[in-house]
Amino acid sequence: MSIDQQGNEEHAAHAGSPVTLQDIGNRCGVSKWTVSAALRGDPRINSNTAARIRAAAEELRYDPAHGAAARRMALQKHGLQVRNNQVALFFPPFFHQGNDYLLGMFRGILDEVNAFRFGLQLAYNYDPQSDGSTAALPPSFARGEVDGAIICGGNVSAIVTALRQCYGFRTRPVVTLMTEMPACGMVTADYRLGAEAAARHLLELGHRQVLCFTHPAVQSTEDIPFNRLIGVSRAFRECKLDPMAHVHTLPVPRNWIGPESLIEIEHADHAPTSDPASKMLLDYLTTHPAITAIIAFNDPTAVHVWYTLRQAGLRVPDDYSIIGFDDTDQVRDSYGRNLLTTVRVPLVEMGRNAATLLLRRVNEETVEDDQLILPTSLVVRESTAAPRVG
Repeated sequence: MSIDQQGNEEHAAHAGSPVTLQDIGNRCGVSKWTVSAALRGDPRINSNTAARIRAAAEELRYDPAHGAAARRMALQKHGLQVRNNQVALFFPPFFHQGNDYLLGMFRGILDEVNAFRFGLQLAYNYDPQSDGSTAALPPSFARGEVDGAIICGGNVSAIVTALRQCYGFRTRPVVTLMTEMPACGMVTADYRLGAEAAARHLLELGHRQVLCFTHPAVQSTEDIPFNRLIGVSRAFRECKLDPMAHVHTLPVPRNWIGPESLIEIEHADHAPTSDPASKMLLDYLTTHPAITAIIAFNDPTAVHVWYTLRQAGLRVPDDYSIIGFDDTDQVRDSYGRNLLTTVRVPLVEMGRNAATLLLRRVNEETVEDDQLILPTSLVVRESTAAPRVG
């Protein structure tokens, strides 16, 4: 019987059933262990034998995924876990719909995961505004098919708790973006230093009364990245100014935070007159006439502030200077240039570092839950200038 005839008969015999390591071993006259070692690239296997085994595996159309479940069960039986080359990412729903903040981090994560030749499974994170109950994890976690997880936003504590209680995941590594959690790695940006740079820029221009939008979820000085007031206050103290007397705060309206909120005003000449947030801002500025500059919570908030001021007949930066945060959204002039001064956050680099940190843990290159804080930078454009006189 020729080799081709033998291969055809083997293909026919395995029609509808997966090819096993034993099948390849029978074809090549070697043990199942030798086949497994050769396909893993074990240097102890003779190069000619390894080449013959790989050729046989290709001819028989061997798919290693078919044996993964059996290997996993065998390892778990002995208290061990198999590496699947698969990690999970918990991200907010609809992150792909124009949200450059999240898309930047996603791009960095995907680039790094692909470079390591890992697969990426997406899962929606939990809504922190829900009743607090946690949705069931995807079945792949219980089956032990996920080597680690990255969590961005949502109810991070609830997700981590669910993972630690999941039999198939338990102690596998977790990395969070921007939220510090026990026994997890974390990657964030230096938002406080960015806020300090923004405040210092305004002080150097001559501003002395500044309004800062704060996140309503901030509970303490340890909240990252939402509490930027520490950085702003530090800049004012350096100028011998009491932040309590010179820094004003307003909670950022929730409908001003996301980029989807910009759809209504993107092509309009003014902000919606019915928006309570616009009225809140204008009322506050009216009752605090000494304010000459505004530090927004993020760029979408800055855009809303800009259009609200325009609606009221006020000009930027003549009447008020504005600084955004993240460098994701723009206010363009007639030439298409972005006019918004903002604090640039290294979103792509944050994603890459989160993936690298996780994959190093998965590959057992490190056992530490590192916490990385990446630098931010101030990008000065036309929305800031010296304060009005008189």
